[in-house]
Amino acid sequence: MRNLLFLSFILFFTVSLFLSCANTKPPTGGPRDTLAPVLIYADPEMGELNFKGNEIELEFDEFVEAPQLFNKLIITPTIKSKFKSSVNRRSVIIRFNEDEPFEENTTYTLNFQKMGETEKYITGNYDLEIPTLPPLLVNDVEVKQSHTTTVEVPRPAIVTLLMVSPGYGSLYVHEGNNLKWIYNLPTDSKRESLRLQPGKYTVVFRSMNAKQSIYTISRTFEVNSGMSIPVELY
Repeated sequence: MRNLLFLSFILFFTVSLFLSCANTKPPTGGPRDTLAPVLIYADPEMGELNFKGNEIELEFDEFVEAPQLFNKLIITPTIKSKFKSSVNRRSVIIRFNEDEPFEENTTYTLNFQKMGETEKYITGNYDLEIPTLPPLLVNDVEVKQSHTTTVEVPRPAIVTLLMVSPGYGSLYVHEGNNLKWIYNLPTDSKRESLRLQPGKYTVVFRSMNAKQSIYTISRTFEVNSGMSIPVELY
């Protein structure tokens, strides 16, 4: 069996959370439109099996906007591939960088929710994966009837990576005695600012002009909530 891709679009949210009407001004001659756009088409379809592509298209029943999609789209389990999004009238297209970003024999769920907003869920216990860097896992969160459950996310630190020239690099988070990959640095920039959760990290970098591994630079650093630090990779 190949990839299983299950698209779970939870559309309890109102227009102001993720998808909003193109016209944000109150309409004249009638009440304000407060109904969320309705998903009328998805490619691949929800629940589709053996999906091998790198592009997802969603079409709604009205014009939509999708600002800062990266901060609102939660893909579970996490994938390494980055993605870009575009909006064309009623359609939202999510395009991943890799040809086949999804693992074999794995079910994926896509959920849209904006941080700081309230959304309705069925009562029960949930394991949450919050799209911070690295992703924050919160297990066994209980959602009760007629009760608002608040999940607090630690304030991130701002880390600025400084390079003399563009090159190849990756960022790893320390998990006990192990290093876990979380981010690849862009190859066309000499400066990258990241919002990282509190923790210990190692970044490995080599200039594009350096042809031998002896020129690889490794820096280990630790950050706390709210702090801002530069990390020099030279």
